[in-house]
Amino acid sequence: MTKHLPHSHEAILDIRKIEDYCLSPSHLRGRHKARVFREALYLQQSDAAWLRDALLEAARSNEASEVAVDAWGTHWRIDATIRRQGKSAVARTIWIRANRRERAEFRHVLGAVMKEKTGAKNERPSLLDVVALLTDLPAQRLVRGQVGTIVEQLDDKTLLVEFSDDQGRAYAVAPCSRADLLVLHYVPEVA
Repeated sequence: MTKHLPHSHEAILDIRKIEDYCLSPSHLRGRHKARVFREALYLQQSDAAWLRDALLEAARSNEASEVAVDAWGTHWRIDATIRRQGKSAVARTIWIRANRRERAEFRHVLGAVMKEKTGAKNERPSLLDVVALLTDLPAQRLVRGQVGTIVEQLDDKTLLVEFSDDQGRAYAVAPCSRADLLVLHYVPEVA
């Protein structure tokens, strides 16, 4: 029996996560995904709306697999075949049906509300920041010092971090305490 994403018509996918992360050639970790999308499907940052629409359509129509349940909700995987300009590629997406709200809501791991940065001093990790782990997470096979990108805020103290290799392939997506993350800066900042 084929399973579909429950309540897929309510799916949310914030375009800023596609534009400023997955298709951004300048995001420190997302640029690897951007290169893969560019080489596989000729997608540029300006194609973010098109990709979002394609992924939302896949959420409504493709087969979904339940992959995990945790304190923040049920995680579903959808492998979406994306076709563009005579090319074809499979994009793996993870959707979360949040259980912290009265009304069920789905969020693509790459879709969330972004916040403006106000300054680097005493900076708390926030959405799309590149961070390093300050502690080992043996259950997720992650060790101190590994670098990832925050892709979702689960609650006030917990962030979902995607860890990917230099080819843009995610090898882990794990909830992490804000206190266990250090925001990395790759350009000089005034102290």
